[in-house]
Amino acid sequence: MGGNKDNHVLKMVLTAIFAGMGFALSSVVWFPNMAPFQHFINVLAAVFVGPYWGFLAALITGILRMMTGRTALAVIGAVIGAFLSGFLYRKSGNKLYMAVIGEIFGTGILSAFAAYPVMKYIYGMDLQTPWVYVPAFVPSSAMGAFLAVLVITLLKRSGMFARMMEKLNERQRDIVYLFYFEQWRQQDIADHFGVSQQSVSDMIRRVLKILSEYVHQERNN
Repeated sequence: MGGNKDNHVLKMVLTAIFAGMGFALSSVVWFPNMAPFQHFINVLAAVFVGPYWGFLAALITGILRMMTGRTALAVIGAVIGAFLSGFLYRKSGNKLYMAVIGEIFGTGILSAFAAYPVMKYIYGMDLQTPWVYVPAFVPSSAMGAFLAVLVITLLKRSGMFARMMEKLNERQRDIVYLFYFEQWRQQDIADHFGVSQQSVSDMIRRVLKILSEYVHQERNN
């Protein structure tokens, strides 16, 4: 139970960070019907927290933007791509290009069509075609998604991820992969390795402690 709680707390914290970043960046850099940094955050969230938490981060960001005077496009143009990006990333076995496809298709096509009736019939805008938002949503989501790929690639090339994993033994690395990336339950991992669920929970706690100490050391260097 402890490991599951730690996992939820970690994802909650990351979700809050992504929501805050999305709101701040999209408030500074945006164009009519375009918020590329929202889609940048969506792909990062897809990779680090998955479809459900990524959806929540996008929803929070969209609501915050609406509170500053934006229309419902702030929500509609964010949440579908966020969920589909995370969903395809997980289902494809963590292939980054699938997160990009999910974001571009989810936002550029699905959100664009979903926005049409809302803006036409609720906001009373004179829109002539359901395709009206596609020319803005597709390039915006593409720009954001490819920027996220660049950032993730640079992080990997910097060796930070590799150095973090070097702090763990082989069993700990396997558990990190199964628990956080494959989304296995603790009991499934325990059955896989022939150990108790409590042993898995304790090991996840140790892994989080090791990684948090490493990040703290990196910040102080």
